[in-house]
Amino acid sequence: MKKYLILVLSVFIFAACGGSPQQPEDAPAPALDTAQAYAGTYAGILPCADCSGIDTEITLNPDNTFTLIEFYLSKESDLYLTEGAWKLSPDKGYITLVSSDEKQNPLNIYYTLKGRDLLKLDINARPIESNLNYYLRRK
Repeated sequence: MKKYLILVLSVFIFAACGGSPQQPEDAPAPALDTAQAYAGTYAGILPCADCSGIDTEITLNPDNTFTLIEFYLSKESDLYLTEGAWKLSPDKGYITLVSSDEKQNPLNIYYTLKGRDLLKLDINARPIESNLNYYLRRK
């Protein structure tokens, strides 16, 4: 009986000490009263109309600048780098990425925080009606 009890306790201790705590997928979002709640790096594969996905990484800096790196999967593609500024909407419900590259057409891409992750919005800053995954996970 003692051996069994020691074995059970060992398993519990090992389980309690092992690994890092996991964030639940629906963890509460940081308070949106400041733009700083959005600061961080987010990554994932976004849907693509003519390829198998767009490997995307966005870094939102605390100084309201951003770096967007995109790579189109299953196509001969280069990395696309976009830099610029991001701003919080007046109602604090989403952010807008604005490119600093004068050669590009004006870039307005919209995202909102859902839990700890970013959700890409449509061109009118509304959720995209789709069964596809438009989330970028916070690193």
